[in-house]
Amino acid sequence: GGNGTEPPPLLIIPAVDHLYGSLCFLSILVGVPANTFSFWCFLAQRRSVSSIIYTCIAAVDCLTLLNSLPVAVTYVTLRDDLMFRNTIYCNVWGVAQRLLSSLSIFYVAVLSISRTFVLLMPFRRLKTQVIIATIGVHFVLQCVVAAIPYWEAGGHF
Repeated sequence: GGNGTEPPPLLIIPAVDHLYGSLCFLSILVGVPANTFSFWCFLAQRRSVSSIIYTCIAAVDCLTLLNSLPVAVTYVTLRDDLMFRNTIYCNVWGVAQRLLSSLSIFYVAVLSISRTFVLLMPFRRLKTQVIIATIGVHFVLQCVVAAIPYWEAGGHF
């Protein structure tokens, strides 16, 4: 048919897929222990604005890497949907992917804003309670936003 509605053929180059999947696994193998170590180090520090933000960043980075495991498996198995055959798992994975992406961006923004605040007003102290409250409210809002597409679909995950 020439009506233009057919999707383009899927081009799979096994060597590229294996390379990408292997790089994903390598990132997971290096990144998860490194971010876990960072998380515990920042958690053990005196509670400051920086240590709170860095703890959140390390946690989100670690979870993002773990959430990329199904992608790595998919590429190593030449795009076999092995990890995404269960609809509930697939939808929960999608919510986690969107949530982790937005949290990562938000934490970097909070870090940048807090550093700018310190540079512009070096004699004013940024309150940790404000940062914790901001992070908490944003987390709850992002959980709701990430799940909205599934509520719109009739509440089916």
